[in-house]
Amino acid sequence: METLRKITHRASYRLVPPIGGKELLEDVTAAYQFARKLGAGVERRVIVGGASAGLFMASLVPHHLQPPPLALFSISGIATFHHPFFHSSTQLTPNPIPTSDVERFFNGPLIVGSAPDYDPWTFSPAMLLRSSAAKNPEYVHAERPAEIPATHKEIEIRDTLYDYFLYQNAIEGIVGDVDPGFDWALEKGQKWKAWPVTIYIQGDADVDVDKDVCVSAASKLGEKARFFMADGQPHLFEARSFLEEESPAMDVVRAAIAELKRVVSQA
Repeated sequence: METLRKITHRASYRLVPPIGGKELLEDVTAAYQFARKLGAGVERRVIVGGASAGLFMASLVPHHLQPPPLALFSISGIATFHHPFFHSSTQLTPNPIPTSDVERFFNGPLIVGSAPDYDPWTFSPAMLLRSSAAKNPEYVHAERPAEIPATHKEIEIRDTLYDYFLYQNAIEGIVGDVDPGFDWALEKGQKWKAWPVTIYIQGDADVDVDKDVCVSAASKLGEKARFFMADGQPHLFEARSFLEEESPAMDVVRAAIAELKRVVSQA
């Protein structure tokens, strides 16, 4: 096997709405081509992965593009929107979100995702030591200011669109044209044979994305899937932790990464 270059790319993509599945696939295609070509004399094979909705984006690669990636890696991921959870009128907010609160985004300007530096979910390279990528003990995360800028308030409101569309059972209708689901995998045909090994990390107390969304996909993929379930953990449970932290939940993450390394070494 060729030596793998340890280059990590974090792709940005246009947000839904106002775009739909076709435009998401365009962005995924551009990101995949970029990752395969950057800094290499020949096109390299890459690992694709994502957390939450990022997995849906990553999954578009083996669904629609060639060659398939080395592996597919999921963290609390949305494997597909073709699942009963996305037709269950699940309400994640105390009260349903009025359309009037979010409709300005339906036909608004094209934007990519962003988050302020004080957001507890925001990653900064300064969190890690440059020499080893281990936790930087001197890093201090920015504090939330007393007065939030109007642009940041808009980001926070836009972030509720998932909750809104989930309750409205509307997401599949927006991106379903590029989402084949996983029933095809039951036939174990040519697409299944070419599909990369897919590693799922999932918390079994996830209310934002029901665990069965990935459990069901993994079951259909069969031996192509590896599943790592963290007991009692919510959505994106690992997002504010470091790999070296000692906890049962991070033990699950380390086991999944070890399996990813094993899979890639045998590719």
